[in-house]
Amino acid sequence: MKINLNVSIREWITTLICLFVITWMTVPPLAVCQELVYSLQKVPTSGAYDWESFVIDGETYLAVANYRNVSTYNIDSKIYKWDGSTFVEFQSIPTNNAQDWENFIINGETYLAVANCSNGSTRNIDSKIYKWDGSAFVEFQSIPTNGARGFESFVIDGETYLAVANSSDDSSSSINSKIYQWTGVAFLEKQSIPTLGAVDWESFSINGDHFLAVANFSNESTFNLNSKIFFWTGGSFVEIQSISTNGAFDWESFVIDGKNYLAVANSRNNSSHNINSVIYEWTGFSFTQIQKIPTKGARDWESFVVDGKTYLTVANEHNDSTYNVYSVVYQWIDSSFVEVQSIPTNGAQDWESFFIEDQLHLAVANRYNGSAYKIDSEILRKESPQADAGEEYMVFEIAQLDGSGSQDFADGSLVDWQWTLTHKSNSTFNRTASGETAIVENLAPGFYTVTLTVTDNDSFTDTAEAVLAAFGIKGDFDRDGDVDGEDLAGFTENFGL
Repeated sequence: MKINLNVSIREWITTLICLFVITWMTVPPLAVCQELVYSLQKVPTSGAYDWESFVIDGETYLAVANYRNVSTYNIDSKIYKWDGSTFVEFQSIPTNNAQDWENFIINGETYLAVANCSNGSTRNIDSKIYKWDGSAFVEFQSIPTNGARGFESFVIDGETYLAVANSSDDSSSSINSKIYQWTGVAFLEKQSIPTLGAVDWESFSINGDHFLAVANFSNESTFNLNSKIFFWTGGSFVEIQSISTNGAFDWESFVIDGKNYLAVANSRNNSSHNINSVIYEWTGFSFTQIQKIPTKGARDWESFVVDGKTYLTVANEHNDSTYNVYSVVYQWIDSSFVEVQSIPTNGAQDWESFFIEDQLHLAVANRYNGSAYKIDSEILRKESPQADAGEEYMVFEIAQLDGSGSQDFADGSLVDWQWTLTHKSNSTFNRTASGETAIVENLAPGFYTVTLTVTDNDSFTDTAEAVLAAFGIKGDFDRDGDVDGEDLAGFTENFGL
């Protein structure tokens, strides 16, 4: 790896880290040295607990669950709308110690459910469901809940269900969580399931079968509890597996190469937040542990796929001494997850992944920095250069290619430009070149597809295409050195006219 004296501080730091990692680890260098995402926007939040992204009529929205400020749990949560370059506040909704937003659609209508945990005096309060009326969200239904921590929506055989994780009724965390079914006009209770300080439900399907996993956080004496996996029998959910967890805060399901996995975010045991979270693989009958990952008060896992690669990012809240810790992005390489990027966060509670025009975005909910709840949460975007191969080219035998319109949104550091000129009808005439601008001589007549691939300083790439029409020596379409009657036939053959 060359060290260039004419580089930015950011590049120096990245280079030094990569040199160290490559020396001491056998992880593929590319996976370690890339920075997957960079900061796009910081958003003022107040004890942010959750982000939820959704799309209405082609417009992208983000809802944040604001947990509290210094004096009260009864504060507004916010909905933001993408304006083409940033998210701007769209709507403010009163909430009570909001923990989670869940978006779902029924018969083309968009809904948002918010899990209200406490109003400051009791946890036995209503959570709310809101419905989009064409211009804003309006309250649609109240659901009695007990310290609600999360909602999960899912569909089975065309029927819509909503599961709520109840954590406490003021006196005990050993209470029932609920599953509601849509009746056509409202949600009614379908099933009651015993849980222990439940924080999260995760729904998923395997080979057409439906499952629910619940994250049991704590009872009155311990964080070291079993969380549960339930199976849909056709009319209700029944327990099929019990898994030992430590202050479980979140389950995340995902699929890699046709195999099903579950990741649990273990937030703490009875003495420390510095414990392992765990990845499980479905064996056909149950989930089996395949990997432990050291985490710091893990609160959430988020999985996403970019360019055919699977990633997991964890929200680390606390390391026993500070809330200002790094959350981490991991990439699946071969048969396990490998760290690819650490991101500074403040009491992180949640990650949300979403795409705008095929560009990955990640939103992190920062709850607390050790002294304040009113702090910024952050939206990040995948680091990706943008190639620009120029306008259409019409040349004789020499082409001057221009890729100067290409750019890198992260820090402007493009390091490589590679050109490929592919002849429409004769591959022997294909040409290559390199450089931001390039001159290609002695082009055979005909149409070419010009492909430019640019690479940034973190090895991310992008491609763009342009069309080039080459006429060779003026009038000499058959390239015999003169202009005669046979050139018309050469023109027709090469240009398809």
